[in-house]
Amino acid sequence: MTRGNQRELARQKNMKKQSDSGKGKRRDDGLSAAARKQRAKKMADEEHIRHCILYEFQLGRKESEAAKNICSAFGQDAVSASKCQRWFEKFREGNFSLDDKSGRGCVSNFDQEAFQALLVQNPQITQ
Repeated sequence: MTRGNQRELARQKNMKKQSDSGKGKRRDDGLSAAARKQRAKKMADEEHIRHCILYEFQLGRKESEAAKNICSAFGQDAVSASKCQRWFEKFREGNFSLDDKSGRGCVSNFDQEAFQALLVQNPQITQ
């Protein structure tokens, strides 16, 4: 086998590895399946805590008392008194939706597919 053929075979093998490394990851968020499951569990836990805050509100408890009750059930850092205050304020206004408002911060406009294409073209580049 000539040296040129070995290089070409190595390039093809490297390109195949790069394309296979994307398997198991979603293109839209770049997270692996395990990371998505962990994120979903955290979101479900937070939604459950919001249900508990609503329950405490409907029982007529104060914000600080609600936070203590929830923390005694779910752990010391389950919810803060200030978070209970924000939700109680929302409930007092008549808004009983348990949907959390979208987060703060910048929206990422990073194009994962374009980055993957660049890596296929030149595997030596860095992020």
